Amino acid sequence: MKLANSFAYDTGSYYDQLASASVEDATGDGILDLYVPSKGYSVPVEGTMLVCSSSYIRVQAANEVARMLNSLGFNITVKSMEYTEYKQALLQGNFDLYYGEVRLSPNFDLSPFFGATGTLNYGNLSDSTMMNLCSMALVNSGNTYNLYKRVCERGYITPILFKSYALYTTRGAVTEPTRYLDWFLPYTAQTAEGLMPELTSEQLLSFVPAVSALCRAECLQLLSLDSTNLAPSHWLLIAKAIRERYDRYDGFVISHGTDTMAYTAAALSYLIQGARKPIILTGAQKPISFDSTDSKVNLTDAFLCACSDTLHGVMIVFNGKVIQGTRACKTRTKSYEAFSSINYPYLAVLQDGCILQYIENACLPEPVFYDTLDERVALLKLIPGARAELAGWMLRHNDALILESFGVGGIPSYDGNDFLSVLEEGIQGGKTVVLTTQVQNEGSNVGVYQVGHKIRECPQVLEAFDMTTEAITGKLMWILGQTRAPAQIHRLFYTPVANDILNYRT
Repeated sequence: MKLANSFAYDTGSYYDQLASASVEDATGDGILDLYVPSKGYSVPVEGTMLVCSSSYIRVQAANEVARMLNSLGFNITVKSMEYTEYKQALLQGNFDLYYGEVRLSPNFDLSPFFGATGTLNYGNLSDSTMMNLCSMALVNSGNTYNLYKRVCERGYITPILFKSYALYTTRGAVTEPTRYLDWFLPYTAQTAEGLMPELTSEQLLSFVPAVSALCRAECLQLLSLDSTNLAPSHWLLIAKAIRERYDRYDGFVISHGTDTMAYTAAALSYLIQGARKPIILTGAQKPISFDSTDSKVNLTDAFLCACSDTLHGVMIVFNGKVIQGTRACKTRTKSYEAFSSINYPYLAVLQDGCILQYIENACLPEPVFYDTLDERVALLKLIPGARAELAGWMLRHNDALILESFGVGGIPSYDGNDFLSVLEEGIQGGKTVVLTTQVQNEGSNVGVYQVGHKIRECPQVLEAFDMTTEAITGKLMWILGQTRAPAQIHRLFYTPVANDILNYRT
């Protein structure tokens, strides 16, 4: 800072003098002043904090640190610089403060900050005690406390966040520490119960400047929640928002968590039918602040597809693939290739900023919107030994039951466990039953084996054939939101919507 020129900065005596100096607002201007004993006058505690402009997260974090310091009476301004200029300023020691981001070694070796030839010793610090403490901590982790204690006492650096999300600093120097997590974990914020989404639409778009070259994008912050907490009421909210804005825009991009994205894509395919304009869902497997993030590519691809004149309706764009909304399924929990197209080809792939389209969906001059869903749809995944009374309980408490059976489909039957009778009883009570397979690819065909023939003889049980479970769920909620007449339910279920069912018999 500017006050650094008032002390001998080449040794630890600088910090010793700071510790003995008095700090007060001597001039009454609201900014703290430091009385310099050796000079006999006060200097304002002010300066400029440098930060690299290549990362939106870092710039925001630097501004937050400056805000907190200024709330304590300091006068800190933030200067955002391109990487080359920023690095040159650090190497030349031309700074008061700087906000940086480093990846420490697994043993948290801090010697690069304090060694005479340390690669991160931009202030040319010379403190033999610090180096001794660094060496001792590397030999014995029990000495780490003394090292960190001296770091905090001397104020060389202020570590903000480690990979384990631990924060430490001098007592009272930083308030509301959880606010930092908003910047370092852009899709999430730290709460007492764990992590939750936090990044706004505008912040998200700021990471992908390439979008501005494709279109003029406007943002709507409709929801901010973990996709695990998404419910059918939220699907209706999304559909309503698109309906109200359909005539104003050429395409729509929905940023969505990956866990339930396939369910949302399927549901929107039934709530918004025949749309000529592209309605794109996308997300990421890794947060946008990570160097290895897939978010920027997925977002850019999503907007590219949203600008297309030949892609129609609801789709998921992810990892360079364009997937029909009724055919998407999350098949990997960690890999970039998180989504697969089940029993249907990709609509298109993206390569080097170009859309290679294979299939053009049918569309209508104007889409048909729906605003009603029946949430009372349950799913029962069979396992060997499953009890029929469980299916009975679920039918009594819901309007429809999806039964995921084995292989090509069949209903188990063993002593005292008659699934078919339970299902027939539910159907007679006005319930809807759909039989599907828990095998992901190729679909069901209950007529192949004896265990499936009885189902074939009970036409009231609907067979899903090549549909995904996500599509079955969305379609049943949509159908039951329109009618409860068995003949109408049967007709609508076997009427293809957005290519959701192809290999079927009525």
